[in-house]
Amino acid sequence: MDKKYLKPGMLVECPDGVAEVILVDESHDNVIVERQDDHSHLTVACKDIDDQPQLHNSDDIYY
Repeated sequence: MDKKYLKPGMLVECPDGVAEVILVDESHDNVIVERQDDHSHLTVACKDIDDQPQLHNSDDIYY
């Protein structure tokens, strides 16, 4: 996913599952995310983030 579309607080799908964006590191094209299941923080390359529009509804529920 292009880093210009990533913002802190948004939910995204990454290789480890659904996570919340904590910080976008534009200089290294990485994103620090917090996993939803165990709240651990991971660094993920922007290219490994998938945009899932269903994650962006008002209730933050994935269908």
